[in-house]
Amino acid sequence: MPKSVTRTVRLDKDLDDAIQRRAEEEKITVNFLVNRTVRKLVEWDIPARKFGLVIAPEGLLSTLIDRYDDESCIELGRASAREYIKPFAEYLYGEFSLETSILLFRRSSQYGGRWEFDDVVDVADSRKHILVFKHNQGHKWAKYYHGLMVETFRILLGKDAKVESTDYVIIAQFDV
Repeated sequence: MPKSVTRTVRLDKDLDDAIQRRAEEEKITVNFLVNRTVRKLVEWDIPARKFGLVIAPEGLLSTLIDRYDDESCIELGRASAREYIKPFAEYLYGEFSLETSILLFRRSSQYGGRWEFDDVVDVADSRKHILVFKHNQGHKWAKYYHGLMVETFRILLGKDAKVESTDYVIIAQFDV
């Protein structure tokens, strides 16, 4: 458990009421809700905004990607790795490495809401790393994510990565 500090802040009455309601709805404490919200603001929202990321409706993104063929979706994912994943990891963590790319994918999963992410070390072979990206956006997004993973791990990081995908899961495996 992280060390905590006590800090007094003044909130507008309507904001405090909204926080209280939300905490009750989610059946969590106000303290937990405030910590979670401030952490997201500091770890994701502020850096993402400074880096140029914006909120867009999921339907709009799906409509746009549906206009591409499979190969173009893969290439779009590869370009995103070069133009956004690598520079954003460098911005957030000071370097682009296997560790920082995994941290970025984990944080993106936690705060971005586009996929679920798991990072597993193979029990039978502790040198083998397995990354699992589960999403619900379908075939075209699977092609995009496949390209993103190939470019990130094979090309940019030089890992002998095996990347497999279905319409809803992408798995990247490589030796550490």
